[in-house]
Amino acid sequence: MVEVIAYQHHTRSVARVEREYTMSRPPEMGGFFMTTNKKSVQQRADEKRRDKRARAWQCVVYPDGAPENWMDVLRDLLVECLVSPLHDKDRQEEDRDRQKKPHYHVIVSFKNPMSYTHAVEVFDAIGGVYPDPEKAWHTFLKACKVRDFQQAARYLCHLDQPNKYQYDIAQVTSIGAIDYAALVMTQADEDEILDEIFQFMDDYHVETYPMLIRLVRKLHPEWRRIVYHTCTRQVVEYAKGLHHEAKNGAGPRTPRDYDIHAEVQVPSADDVAQEQEIASDQQECCNESSAASSMRQREIPCRNCGSGDEIKGQETRVETRLVDDGHGGTVAESIDGTRRWELPEADSLNNEWREITPGSRGLKRWLRVDGMMMTPSEAALL
Repeated sequence: MVEVIAYQHHTRSVARVEREYTMSRPPEMGGFFMTTNKKSVQQRADEKRRDKRARAWQCVVYPDGAPENWMDVLRDLLVECLVSPLHDKDRQEEDRDRQKKPHYHVIVSFKNPMSYTHAVEVFDAIGGVYPDPEKAWHTFLKACKVRDFQQAARYLCHLDQPNKYQYDIAQVTSIGAIDYAALVMTQADEDEILDEIFQFMDDYHVETYPMLIRLVRKLHPEWRRIVYHTCTRQVVEYAKGLHHEAKNGAGPRTPRDYDIHAEVQVPSADDVAQEQEIASDQQECCNESSAASSMRQREIPCRNCGSGDEIKGQETRVETRLVDDGHGGTVAESIDGTRRWELPEADSLNNEWREITPGSRGLKRWLRVDGMMMTPSEAALL
């Protein structure tokens, strides 16, 4: 019995030593037996298909060499892709006086890395032009493989090539779920659009987010992505700031009030105290006007301080007529003759009036439309 136990123990020890030796030695290559290292197998497989797979491929389509319905064929293939505007203003690199043959750039996008053979099938179906991968493999990779999808998308309109013709991004055709405008927009582009929106809000005195939404839908639908999604908080805060400035009669109201070349001056303590005193007087004045008008259910902006602080539910439209100011000029006067406005600049195209009623500080902007003097926010909704 003791001999049997000793033999079994010896057998297990030999097997363990052989197993440890087998695992420690390098794998044998060739023949029927292959390596047991899965990482090495994956590395060899990746090297074998390197440069043959990508998430996006591109080609060129010439209108005279493609089917008439090639765009419909592309949609029927159920692949996501981007089609550039017709490049009919491109110039030859060697001779800028010679124009290139009109063409389209087509980028086909896949959810996962796909072999170039799948892309070639799509290109052949729409009459796409590309180098022969069997004869010029490296030329094919350089021309057709997309290494940076965003940069390739921006090239559809030459957004980063200032020496080439700039095509309109609105003419890019997106098939599938690709948002081209969002794809090509950079932080600098977003900041530029925000500047345009803020300037628009200054010009039309847009003090609330709902008012901006209505104006964007009617006048600037291209701003919807910025206003609705990416920069909603910035736009709302800016509208609140405009409302606060209008309510307190402070801050520039029009772009011409800004002088970017003016020297910046730090207010003194006396100036700050004087501004606080004026603001306090305006608040008291407007509070008295509010109390006095609560019985009438109708009130106009404060005539005494001109702060433009308006009572909820008040009437902000005033019917006016043009009269002689006694100095060879013309002013707008209310029908009852109690209020007057003038144009600060002698410009026939200017319609921004300033109130010159005695006791008014003229801080509020007015627009005259069909004889009615009204705020810019009301005029924008007409």
